[in-house]
Amino acid sequence: MDNDSIFYDKNKFDSIWKRVMDSSGSGSDSDVETLRGFLKDEYHDWQLYRIMAGRTKGEAREFFRQAANDEHSHFHSLRTRYYILTGKTYDPGNPPAAPTASLSSILRERYEEESAGAAAYLKAAETTKKPDIAKMYRSYSADETHHARQILKLINKLMD
Repeated sequence: MDNDSIFYDKNKFDSIWKRVMDSSGSGSDSDVETLRGFLKDEYHDWQLYRIMAGRTKGEAREFFRQAANDEHSHFHSLRTRYYILTGKTYDPGNPPAAPTASLSSILRERYEEESAGAAAYLKAAETTKKPDIAKMYRSYSADETHHARQILKLINKLMD
């Protein structure tokens, strides 16, 4: 008998976990797929903003630093929820390559991505049957909208 079996019966634990997951509907395919998509996006955004914070200065640097913190927080909260639904840890894989485009090009792309992200979170909030996930998605939609507005301000300053 190994030491772990003193504390719990692995077969019993697995049986209970499966029953909990099946009866709660926690692992619904649509919620899991939606979470995977958001996890991929948030991880990418977090890494990109982290890189850009190191490459810029002033107001742009402050925006990228704050946005990186927000996306990092989103990623970790989504990953926790993914674990609760699936019993598995989400692995984001390798970080994205460092951007080579100009700051203005990156800001233009990020404005579109943040705006699309805000809309996607709202749509997901309407389709999930889980009130806690819907609440989280609505909150993240507001954050993404805020990021888009901040990017728009930065673009306006670049054009002056």
